Amino acid sequence: MACNTYLDNLRTRRDQVCQRLADLDRDAAAGSKPNVKMADGGTTIDHVGFRKSLYEELEQLDKLIERAEQSGDGSGGIEGLEVVSYADP
Repeated sequence: MACNTYLDNLRTRRDQVCQRLADLDRDAAAGSKPNVKMADGGTTIDHVGFRKSLYEELEQLDKLIERAEQSGDGSGGIEGLEVVSYADP
């Protein structure tokens, strides 16, 4: 079940990134405009970089999803993590 959750989480995030990219084309949101440098000289809004980062994340998610699907168990070859906690004496 945990492995399926991993794959489901990747797919959910991929859908969110795709939706964000789609929203850029119709909204006046960050990423849908050219870069802006404010009159104060110090503030820059990197719209182009934001859009690029979304495409890079989408590419990474696609690779992780493909690897997870090919592994057959949905884990992408990622072994489970063991969580160990130690209490101070």
